[in-house]
Amino acid sequence: MKFLFFILPASGHLNPTLAVAKALVERGDEVIYYLPEREAPRVRNAGAKVHVLGEQFASPESKLAAQGVPDGSASLGRFIPVIMHALADGLRGAPAVAQQVRAEAPDCIVYDPMCTWGRLVAEMVGARRAVFNTTYVLAADSKLVRLMRAQMRPNFAILRAMARLLWASERLHWRYGTQRVVPPAIFTATEGLNLVPMPKRFHPDADQLDGRYLFIGPSLMEQRDTHDFPLAQLEGKPTLYISLGTTPLGRRPDFYRACFEAFGGTRWQVVLALSGMDPSTLGPVPENFLVRARVPQLEVLQRAQVFITHGGMGSTMEGVWFGVPLVVVPQMPEQALSATRIEELGGGVHLPPENATPDALRRAVEKVSEEPGYKQRILELQAAAREAGGAQRAAEALREYAARKG
Repeated sequence: MKFLFFILPASGHLNPTLAVAKALVERGDEVIYYLPEREAPRVRNAGAKVHVLGEQFASPESKLAAQGVPDGSASLGRFIPVIMHALADGLRGAPAVAQQVRAEAPDCIVYDPMCTWGRLVAEMVGARRAVFNTTYVLAADSKLVRLMRAQMRPNFAILRAMARLLWASERLHWRYGTQRVVPPAIFTATEGLNLVPMPKRFHPDADQLDGRYLFIGPSLMEQRDTHDFPLAQLEGKPTLYISLGTTPLGRRPDFYRACFEAFGGTRWQVVLALSGMDPSTLGPVPENFLVRARVPQLEVLQRAQVFITHGGMGSTMEGVWFGVPLVVVPQMPEQALSATRIEELGGGVHLPPENATPDALRRAVEKVSEEPGYKQRILELQAAAREAGGAQRAAEALREYAARKG
């Protein structure tokens, strides 16, 4: 069988799909991603092929980084217009991509709802379609939608970018008859099969979702990248891992310096990932810290006792998979919902970023590491995650779905 994947070219969206692609390839299927070249190596490591798209389809993160935003100054209000502009760019290029896709004659197109151009390409082609939800499914009156409405304050830049996106969508609708990409349904989609890479009990609106939604749990693939990270230094020591993800929103020098103050000289061996920042910009590093621009996250989490995270879905599920209690310092509404869910389920605590002082960080870490209930409940969530079936279950579901008649 032939599967085409259209996924937003960002780590948090792309990474959960790679293990599924690998599982399909191992079953003898052909898997092709449509992505910019900078994302291609990870896809090829999974055994899949890449049809390279131009920079018109680059990720919102890379476009924000290209603007030269100083570390610590990226904000949600600044990031949202970049997202909207990136999606509009993709929509403008969708017809040309659709021509390529028709020639492929795929058995199934798998798309990420956030990859709006992929969604409309799939609609133009008329092939069987499945959804890979890389985050929460936005059900009617979902908690995430309410959080987004509460936290988003539209400004001129956001409204202008939204208008550009709506115009690009409207032009496609007039010419090709595709669905309009309009609020509040920009990032929602439902097909005959909808994969959700989390345990069902983690999703706050799971009771609103019918049998078309398959909760596969975390979909993880071992990292093949060679690295010089000294994992041996973590052996026999209580390890605290800190990461705010890979986007420019995580480049928070003040937060990282607060971590230096909170945990420098303590019993913890601290691993600090800097979202791509240059470590030399932070000044003196405490002796018990290992600070890197990038870290082999899965390998570190296998050795960690506590994880301070931004609450991105990928990082949250990786922490759950390895049974590591979480301290969640969210940067975006989706991450705030993950922080709430982790706290509700007893696997960690929610620490709002404005409250993340050195004292508060220290208290939160000691709380989740010393009170046994947190470890017990994260292990219960881990069991649910591992029983969900992951990439293998997703691959089987996709193959069965693609083979259906009608």
